[in-house]
Amino acid sequence: MNLGSRTLAAALLGGTTLALPTLSSVIVDVDRECPIDGKQFEAVVEASGSVFCVRLDLRKGGYITDPPLHNECPTDGFVWYEDDLTPAEIDSVREWVRPKEYAALVAGESPHHRLAKIYERLGRDPLQIATAYRHAAW
Repeated sequence: MNLGSRTLAAALLGGTTLALPTLSSVIVDVDRECPIDGKQFEAVVEASGSVFCVRLDLRKGGYITDPPLHNECPTDGFVWYEDDLTPAEIDSVREWVRPKEYAALVAGESPHHRLAKIYERLGRDPLQIATAYRHAAW
């Protein structure tokens, strides 16, 4: 390797090293409203990130939060990942969240497990339910 190619390699490596600290997952606080009781709260949301690989268990590697962050209502522990719940779905879940059965889930299960139970309640796609349970297992 001659001096010119060493200089070029050092410059490329230095540029890459300087760029690495800028790669990151960007987490922001956003104002949310609980769809069950309408209470306002501040939620933590991942605004951006980078995925470099996917492991055999389907967990993503890189500058990303995996399993993903979930919004959780502060009063009843209701968990949701999407903002596209229909009024009928909200009514269905509302009557289920209030009793002691869901309170026991809040006390003993992760948000990912609770989300899987909510998806089951709503009759969502089996793959979506399985993904939530897989996230709960991590």
